[in-house]
Amino acid sequence: MYKLLMIIMVAGFVGLFFVNGPGGAPILSFDNMTPTTPTLDNSQFNASPARSTHTEVYKWQDEEGVWQFSNQPQDMAGAEIVEIDNNINTVAAFKMPQEKTSTQTSGLQLRKGISNLPAGMTSVSPENLSEMMETVNSLQGVADQQQEALDAITRKN
Repeated sequence: MYKLLMIIMVAGFVGLFFVNGPGGAPILSFDNMTPTTPTLDNSQFNASPARSTHTEVYKWQDEEGVWQFSNQPQDMAGAEIVEIDNNINTVAAFKMPQEKTSTQTSGLQLRKGISNLPAGMTSVSPENLSEMMETVNSLQGVADQQQEALDAITRKN
């Protein structure tokens, strides 16, 4: 049974080389089965595309006061041209610090290395980091005292 199915599949594939398609040529040919690579001339590599540094967008308010934007000029009263910088989403890459530090640092080591933190690694300025850590520790002490008071109350009942 399997042999018959395999023969039918092979015959169907080979038949595509002999059956003519809508254009009068066979549906499948050996030329269609070989990959083609596009040819490129050197001018495509050397030419740098002319990129503008900004895009012009037209902005106006409609009758209902809603701001509208378009890349086509509008004949509306109060329409204005807004220039948008094309490099607005470009962000400089983060550069890792050269010195290696241990992942487990004590508070003393952290205070010494505050000035070595790369920019953008914390929402708190490095000068205020030690003050923030003291505040966090005092809040933890208050939370611990409240938990002890709750535990004492629940043990009495």
